[in-house]
Amino acid sequence: MQNAAKKSPSRKARQPTKPKIEVTGSTGDSKEIQAAINKDDWNHYKIVAEGNHVQHFINGKLTADITDNTAEAPKKGIIALQVHQGCPMKIQFKGITLTTK
Repeated sequence: MQNAAKKSPSRKARQPTKPKIEVTGSTGDSKEIQAAINKDDWNHYKIVAEGNHVQHFINGKLTADITDNTAEAPKKGIIALQVHQGCPMKIQFKGITLTTK
């Protein structure tokens, strides 16, 4: 999660399979974002996806702000819940809500 404080990697593809990622700013201090994460309680995770612009929030803190200006930018797809490999852990999801405009 150390890279969570990077903002707006805007893809400008040189090749469809290898986009150029341009970091244009920061969403905040990584330590502040880490401090906002509840290690022993529920976290509120919000994703706002509007066209080619996606924002990720954890407990109200903006952690990622991405704009994909390439023709290959996904316009539709699946929603999946993922956990990464690591030490044994308990993962739970609750109150999942999808809304559209």
